[in-house]
Amino acid sequence: MSQEKVISEWHYAIIFAFYAFFFLSQLFIVSRAIYAGLRSRKWPDAPGHVIVAEVRKVKGTSPLSSMRYQVMLEYEYEVDGQKFRSGNISIGDATITQLHQGLRSRRVAEKIVQSYPFYSSVNVYYDPQNPARATLKPGVRSGNLILWLITLLIPLLTAVIILLR
Repeated sequence: MSQEKVISEWHYAIIFAFYAFFFLSQLFIVSRAIYAGLRSRKWPDAPGHVIVAEVRKVKGTSPLSSMRYQVMLEYEYEVDGQKFRSGNISIGDATITQLHQGLRSRRVAEKIVQSYPFYSSVNVYYDPQNPARATLKPGVRSGNLILWLITLLIPLLTAVIILLR
């Protein structure tokens, strides 16, 4: 076996290892989000009210990124005589990160805020083991299921393409 072929095989092994690590870690992260969403469907609820509901204009994280609109939402609720505050709209939702980093569309950000006007009453679903962990929308978001399927399909499609070469 030539040295060139051995080096080539090592390159493929290293690339495959990085590729596998990336997709397995993504699959793990999305699976945890789905599991958290499933668990939240069984959480008890408590009455609460919105105390912050606004859209803020923020500059993007890089010099090339455009203006973004950050959803600032916070609500207050009480469990067993203790008051809590949270800003989670849903548990384990990939869009939560996007909301905190800022949305590109002002219209989308304003639509979210309009769904929860200042001082409106809301049902807050909270984790009975940790009442500080709460959400307004329990359950699994469809975006997480789609992301999970894509995370599974990309490596499978790549493997098929490599095998058919």
